[in-house]
Amino acid sequence: DDYGEIKSFKLPALVHDLAKSVAGTEYAALDVDNNGKDISKHIYHVSFCSSLSVSTDVPSSLFKAVDLRTLFIPVKCWQEVRYLHEKLVSSFKRLRALDLHNFGIIEEVPDSIGELNHLRYLDLSMNRIRKFPSSITSLLNLQTLKLLNCEALKELPADMRNMISLRHIEINCTARLTHMPSQMGSLTHLRSLPVFVVGMVDASSTYSCSALSELHGLNQLRGKLRISNLDNASASDSNKAILMNKQYLQALELAWNQDSPRKYARTYDGISKEDNVLLEGLQPHANLKELFLNGYAGSDFPEWMMKIGSSLTPQLVKMSLSDCNKCERLPAFTQLPSLKILTLRNLQALVYFHNSSHPSSPSLSAPPPPPRFPSLEQLSLIHMPKFLGWEPQGIVPLFPCLTKLIVGNCPDLEHLPLPLQNFSKLEMLKIQWCPKLDLSNEKDMQGLASLHSLILSGLPELKSLPKGLQDATALQYLHIEYCKNLESLPEWPEVFSSLRELDISCCSKLLNLSEKMQGLTALQKLKIEKCPMLDLSRYKEEMKALFTHDQSLKISGDRNLLEAPQNATALKYLSIESCENLVTLPEWLGDITSLEELEISDCRALQGLPNAMQHLTALRKLDIRGCPLINIAEDFQKIKHVPEIYVDKQWIANA
Repeated sequence: DDYGEIKSFKLPALVHDLAKSVAGTEYAALDVDNNGKDISKHIYHVSFCSSLSVSTDVPSSLFKAVDLRTLFIPVKCWQEVRYLHEKLVSSFKRLRALDLHNFGIIEEVPDSIGELNHLRYLDLSMNRIRKFPSSITSLLNLQTLKLLNCEALKELPADMRNMISLRHIEINCTARLTHMPSQMGSLTHLRSLPVFVVGMVDASSTYSCSALSELHGLNQLRGKLRISNLDNASASDSNKAILMNKQYLQALELAWNQDSPRKYARTYDGISKEDNVLLEGLQPHANLKELFLNGYAGSDFPEWMMKIGSSLTPQLVKMSLSDCNKCERLPAFTQLPSLKILTLRNLQALVYFHNSSHPSSPSLSAPPPPPRFPSLEQLSLIHMPKFLGWEPQGIVPLFPCLTKLIVGNCPDLEHLPLPLQNFSKLEMLKIQWCPKLDLSNEKDMQGLASLHSLILSGLPELKSLPKGLQDATALQYLHIEYCKNLESLPEWPEVFSSLRELDISCCSKLLNLSEKMQGLTALQKLKIEKCPMLDLSRYKEEMKALFTHDQSLKISGDRNLLEAPQNATALKYLSIESCENLVTLPEWLGDITSLEELEISDCRALQGLPNAMQHLTALRKLDIRGCPLINIAEDFQKIKHVPEIYVDKQWIANA
């Protein structure tokens, strides 16, 4: 996975066949249709390779294999199974591995689960289990318990501390989980614990839970650890957790619940100070690769973050700050040598990106400062209502490795937060919902030779594309929407010659496209909709010259776009969608004899299929969705030669 942990192996087919041969009668991969004929009472390992209709479809002969060691049923039952059948568990007392993930919607686990004394591996992922019977804590040899995507889970077994052999507790859906069982610190062999939920302990509590300090002895943890509901923790507990000793952790997420009742009961200043002290005690080890903070209420960050640098966290690759609503200054992470991905989201109080690690005007005698963000590849600045960009008179970093920049929902931003000139490695630029930002006169968007994706959305001040974009000769995807003052596209044949997708919508003043539409020789998808001032009929001849060599094409939005594929004699795939005023398809559609797949969707005025459909002899699939006026029975003679016909996701037999 992303943290270097091996999650699964894939055997080459020859090795798999060899293993089956060596295993002989001790192993069987069963299909329900074989009725268990391959099952010997001496078999040790069984896996199902097809879906069961109900749990009772487990072959009866299987229950004679009392020495079974492995049982895998990792396929969904077609019918709902609320209860894990007692017989399925109690019949195999010598099981070492039991996999029932995605078995159905199991809600209850039988008490007999505790009788599987030899069990080492149990996977109940993707079921609707709410809680476990207390007997499960008798599984003293269990090493792996997988509960991934168990969204209904409310609590873990209260006496889980007794399961001393546990190495891996894999759990990810904790929306309903309110706490961790008490004395989790006893499970010192744990290597995987993706989530630790800090419970609320007070006089009204009806449960006993683990405090944050229970993490103290869990120093074998690796991969990712998310500590949630930190608003229930105390500062003294954070010091006892000693995250610095967890040298194998690759990623750490610290999350506060912003809707916590305790936050409403205290002043905001009190919360800010408490969170600051709490975070001070949660300093991770120096080799951490990913750090995420979510919901932190402090206005300042603790000392270990403000002095963050190459000596403290040299391996940090990814960092995210989100919902830190009182944050006014950012940690000094500009010099992190390995940082590749930085996300700042919903920082309500942040005004400037400060250079907190260096003075803005260094003396002439001072040595030059080390480069800022030397490895940063992706920067996201999202939903920051007061954000104005880099601090005034500050030294703006060069971002030598930046490949992806996202700026969104920054209503006060008037200029790009960083100049983009000579960002030769920038591949994707996405700017959305910045109502004061006018890129039309931006002089810094030059040298973007690697830019292949440009998304501009919700920019009412944009009147034209910045001239600096003329250098973006590698541009493949251009998406423009909700730019109400955009009037025209520029005449840039060098830029548009590499364009594969052009998507323009909801630009109410757009009057003109490029007069050199025929230069879009690489275009594969064309979508133009809800641009009321644009008369596409002016470009019919230009569009006829497009798509002459393309094999795949999507068009959307305006019926006049149907002129585009008229000469596309090599086309194999065509998608027509959201053409609201389209009443009929053109007869020349039958001239595209190479067409193999045709999709028509959300054309609500389309009344039928043309007679020319009969000439599409290579057509193998026709998919029609959201076209209520088409009567497939009336048009069937035109398409009866097509092997696969779907109408609103329903297969239509051609017999």
